[in-house]
Amino acid sequence: MDLEPVMRTAVRIVSRAIHEFARKKHWKYAEDADFTRGDYYIDVVVNSDWRRIYLEFVASDYDHKSRDERFIEVWHYLKSALADEPHVLSAVDLVVRGPKEFAEEKPFPTGAPYVHIPQELIKYVPRKRVQGKK
Repeated sequence: MDLEPVMRTAVRIVSRAIHEFARKKHWKYAEDADFTRGDYYIDVVVNSDWRRIYLEFVASDYDHKSRDERFIEVWHYLKSALADEPHVLSAVDLVVRGPKEFAEEKPFPTGAPYVHIPQELIKYVPRKRVQGKK
């Protein structure tokens, strides 16, 4: 995967915010989109040429909510969490779905110039605390 450092950093920032949103809801990450073992999953495709981050957030709780309702809930959280990173937020195209809808269709293009981000880059890794800071 050949991804510019600035895009790699932006993907990590957005992914971390989504993981924090899910943690506040006490959701567990669904490894390999296996919703029998977890509650949510993140998939990311990037177009570095256009500086776009296409983020798909899938959560079990969203199978029974309207598209608008689930999108607004997540987008409002991202706006708040990334208030100090407006350049990152403005690069995000967000799709929010439930697992049933996720299994039926893929929302984002693939192939050049799009780069599918491996799970290792977007999996949740807790922030390390610096001693003396809260």
